[in-house]
Amino acid sequence: MDIFNTKILNQRQRWNRALLFAIGGTILSIIVCVLIQRMIHLRSSLFYLAAAYFLSWLILETGHGVQIKFSVLAVVCTIIVILLSDMFVIYGTLTFSFPLEALITVIRSYADVSINSLLSLIIKVGAVTLAYGKSRVI
Repeated sequence: MDIFNTKILNQRQRWNRALLFAIGGTILSIIVCVLIQRMIHLRSSLFYLAAAYFLSWLILETGHGVQIKFSVLAVVCTIIVILLSDMFVIYGTLTFSFPLEALITVIRSYADVSINSLLSLIIKVGAVTLAYGKSRVI
């Protein structure tokens, strides 16, 4: 007869596990978003909603955390996916050679005054909000 459940993870182990899977999920999301957008030649922010949902689900399932830090982890990973994916979609492999110029170009594209960039920015903010809300046990 088992009295103690020795298979459960403590808080530190859950955080480490969620962090490890979040890093891997971030890299995978960047690769998938860039490949899809470069192959079909269509820049769409809807891919970032899917990436945010995937990352938040991954953090929720691997970490089972109730603390705010799990939501912050999902937000940071989603922002990294959005920025790096846009950098690689715009600059391609030149991002490795000119990372600062690529980052400045991407940030300037967010501040562009047009209805398309405004809608894109709203969807990206929605992706960050989705990642914050769905990544921890409430």
